[in-house]
Amino acid sequence: MWHVIARLGDLEMIVETDLAALSLGVFVRVGGSATVRRGPTGALPATAFGTSERPIPLGLCPKPQGHPEMRIAQVAPLYESCPPQLYGGTERVVSYLTEELVRQGHEVTLFASGDSQTTATLRAPCERSLRLDPQCKDPLPYHFISLHRLAQTADAFDIIHFHTDYLHFPLFAQRWGKTLTTLHGRLDLPDLPPILREFVMMPLVSISNAQRAPMPWANWYATVYHGLPTSLYQCGGGAGGYLTFIGRMCPEKRPDWAIEIARRARLPLTIAAKVDKIGAITRPGSRRCSRIH
Repeated sequence: MWHVIARLGDLEMIVETDLAALSLGVFVRVGGSATVRRGPTGALPATAFGTSERPIPLGLCPKPQGHPEMRIAQVAPLYESCPPQLYGGTERVVSYLTEELVRQGHEVTLFASGDSQTTATLRAPCERSLRLDPQCKDPLPYHFISLHRLAQTADAFDIIHFHTDYLHFPLFAQRWGKTLTTLHGRLDLPDLPPILREFVMMPLVSISNAQRAPMPWANWYATVYHGLPTSLYQCGGGAGGYLTFIGRMCPEKRPDWAIEIARRARLPLTIAAKVDKIGAITRPGSRRCSRIH
């Protein structure tokens, strides 16, 4: 069992779960032994108990001793660089998480495209992000190269955090105990239940509770909402007199809702969004945008 200390801004809390690295912040194994810290440490007091749904303040628990640094592999999709040069939601979140873990003192290896910028150790199976590479016609070979290279060095990591949908499931099913998979996309596609039932042992993280609705029975360990550096934007007062939609023109992003909201609010709408070209590379499990509902 892992007792996870999560620091998010000035907030510290501890949750009891089966895997570390479930949140942006610092993750320390308190009970048991691990490669990064030999031997057991003090047990938690009876009053200091919580779950992922009911965290408790860290102040009730003894501070961990020793060296909590972990060896972490972050495995990103190869469609965009980390961080993306232009559009790219998943790769941007992976970049934020990777850089914060490095800043906190962890030994992080990022598996991503060769044009990624990171303070972690970069391992790249391709020179540039695949969506912007005119020579790339099929993205799967490069993803399999990345996963193969990772599998060859998997023992070097305490935990492997995947952001590659289900591509790694067959290769890492026997190592599920040191893996974590964040599913960043939609889950209402008809072909997803069979693969998640086949590999039911794989620990999963959702990015919202609503995302789980099509498959509440899956092996969910936690919901971790996408975070971003607090210094990235300044909070506005909402006095601009218009609404903005930022994202990708695709049914799952629901720009039609943005249009309807703007109509009802009688406010102008600015849309800043990427439009996929016909025949563009798409992620496994995603749909090309052919029309907006």
